[in-house]
Amino acid sequence: TTFYARVMETHLSKAVELKPENTDARAALGDVYAKAGKIDQAKETYGEALEVNPHLGKVLSNLGLIENSTGNMASALEHLQKAIHLEPENAVFYNNLATVYLENKQYEEARQTVEKALKLEPNSALAHCTYGEILMELKNHQAAIYEFQKALNDPKWGPFAKKQIRALKQKVSFKE
Repeated sequence: TTFYARVMETHLSKAVELKPENTDARAALGDVYAKAGKIDQAKETYGEALEVNPHLGKVLSNLGLIENSTGNMASALEHLQKAIHLEPENAVFYNNLATVYLENKQYEEARQTVEKALKLEPNSALAHCTYGEILMELKNHQAAIYEFQKALNDPKWGPFAKKQIRALKQKVSFKE
């Protein structure tokens, strides 16, 4: 863990201790734990935040991603679907659900779900990259390249998109 993460963990833990009903501090502490790879602590902290307020879409979504990373797809789907029910206009939640489907090789569900994310946020580089990944798995390389190209100018997702395009173009050129 970085120095910054340790400082954040210390301060957020103190904030939760001083004001246990502070769901923002609990959610942020859960995020710090998750980023540090402290999965059990993240799950526990997110769970505590949801006990105080079960209507925290971001917490439910993050918990869903953690559950998926530990192999608990059923729980992941449950949390993500609850998050979407609470915030049906949140494209990130749809993208996260699509990622769970993708990682569990449910490609048609993944495709349909990421398309919902893109209807909500047509310029989402994250969703275009997710769609590109799905299309790669479906062996639709040209369409995948097209989706990744839509993310090239994004500072966060552009480098990933560029790498995927390069790999896909090599695959396509070997088939010709």
